[in-house]
Amino acid sequence: MSRTCTHPLRQVVDLSGVWDFAFLGDVEPDEVDVAAIEYDDRMAVPGCFDATPAYAGQRGLAAYRTRVRVVDDTPHRVVFDGVHHWCRVFVDGRPLRDHVGGYTRFHADWIGQPGEFELVLLVDNRFNWERCPLHLEYFDWYHYGGITRSVELQRLGALWIEGLTVTTQSIDPPTLSVSVNYASTGAPGPVAFEVVCDGQVV
Repeated sequence: MSRTCTHPLRQVVDLSGVWDFAFLGDVEPDEVDVAAIEYDDRMAVPGCFDATPAYAGQRGLAAYRTRVRVVDDTPHRVVFDGVHHWCRVFVDGRPLRDHVGGYTRFHADWIGQPGEFELVLLVDNRFNWERCPLHLEYFDWYHYGGITRSVELQRLGALWIEGLTVTTQSIDPPTLSVSVNYASTGAPGPVAFEVVCDGQVV
């Protein structure tokens, strides 16, 4: 599993553990008032709720809840390594995004004031061709439901790297090109940048 290493410029908090849980059953996500959900159970994250004795084999909408603390008002990102099959992410009752597909990593970003936030996921493991065509009942494996892989909170700060691409240009002499995709809360403009390879600035 791909994991993010923490760094002074990008602190990472593992949100794995035991979250509040409610199985809502055969209801549509748009019909749910997130503020009115009554959480009457607890569930391990990561884990599959429909593989536990109380909910074995059940399909429907479920709600997960935990609380996260942020230290400043710069952008923060919650990263999910896998949620089956469909989900909607809320922070303090505000929807951030939907995601389809249990085997793909995704994230949701937000900016708030320092303090504690309520993180809620509506998770649906029902088969639905229109909503999630990659999870269908006639496929030859069991499609679990829940937050099935790790979750982490990242503090992005005011300037952060979204990703990079390393391309081999030549083997002899050895030559690489590095392309960096970054984002900022400030206005576009030049930023300080340094690449270190084997302890040396290149």
